[in-house]
Amino acid sequence: MYDLRNKRNWKHHRNNIGLVLLSVYRNVLYIHKANIDNSYGEQLAKFDIPDMKNIRGKAGMFGGKFSFNYDGKEYKFKLPAKAEKFLDFFVK
Repeated sequence: MYDLRNKRNWKHHRNNIGLVLLSVYRNVLYIHKANIDNSYGEQLAKFDIPDMKNIRGKAGMFGGKFSFNYDGKEYKFKLPAKAEKFLDFFVK
């Protein structure tokens, strides 16, 4: 799960984002609202990976960052520790 609090101005979810689950299936990055029991809820966003621009990421022992541009908007995520494999998928 990834903490998105105050990282993106979701129009109708702005104050209730909390934790989200980022998942990849084929060429699509999905963002779902995460539940406390490690299940996922409402789909918040869906991005075609080939259309993502300016992808950046950094991971380390104490967490990391992931950001990209899509349709002229910038999306930023704060990642937990040990997210190297997730970032390698996008930045290598």
